[in-house]
Amino acid sequence: PQNEWQAVWSPGHNAYYFFNSRTSETTWVNPLDPSASTPTTQPTEPEPTTSEAPPPDFSHLGGIDPELAYLDPTLAVPSAGAKGPVPTFSARFGARDGRFTAMDGRRPEHLSEAARAQRMSAVYYDTEAWEREIAERDAQAKAEEEAGAGDKRKRVTKADIERFKAQKKAKQAMRNAWLRE
Repeated sequence: PQNEWQAVWSPGHNAYYFFNSRTSETTWVNPLDPSASTPTTQPTEPEPTTSEAPPPDFSHLGGIDPELAYLDPTLAVPSAGAKGPVPTFSARFGARDGRFTAMDGRRPEHLSEAARAQRMSAVYYDTEAWEREIAERDAQAKAEEEAGAGDKRKRVTKADIERFKAQKKAKQAMRNAWLRE
């Protein structure tokens, strides 16, 4: 059946490749295009026509073969009777074999040091409970700060400054006392 083949855009190659969902086969040749599989001879003279309709406008397809445009969900045009958004899907392919992989499978975020440390810690510790506890503590501290009960710094008065200066002079005098003897 024709619907087993899916056109998939490859940004690295700037072209479409085709994936068979039943056999997991991939190919760069369009299996849906009958002219690609059987070569035909081109007529030397164009056939005369009496009334030619203007060709349809495919400028919105961005250079994509109009016969394949229905395979790209971003180009799907809802029919007049259709209501609601156009259904879309996303898929992930394996880098080595081109097969579909689960959306929760390996991805760049999965390989970061932070994600790796989190997975390893989750084996030995209850990291989710710890993160919840930290979030609750932060929320409580923020609520106290907004209420005004937080640990605001006490302003230093002039008397405190004078006392600190006197203490400093006393320490200095004790340190230099042996010089005056």
